[in-house]
Amino acid sequence: MKAGKTIFFYFFVAGVCLIIISPHALSDGMFMDGLIYSTIAKNMANGLCSFWEPHFTTTCHANFYEHPPLAFGLQ
Repeated sequence: MKAGKTIFFYFFVAGVCLIIISPHALSDGMFMDGLIYSTIAKNMANGLCSFWEPHFTTTCHANFYEHPPLAFGLQ
């Protein structure tokens, strides 16, 4: 029965750690991909680039050919 108590203890400690860490690790937010996509969609809406030649910034990804542009057009 001693093995059962130690396994329960390890699961309890792991659960408490997950409860403490989860709100910060699993928070809502827009990460780098979302920021890039929204910036490209805004550039398209402002007429700074075309549907076939998406543009992020002049210094980083001047021509953004990383993903198909349909998602940017829909945004």
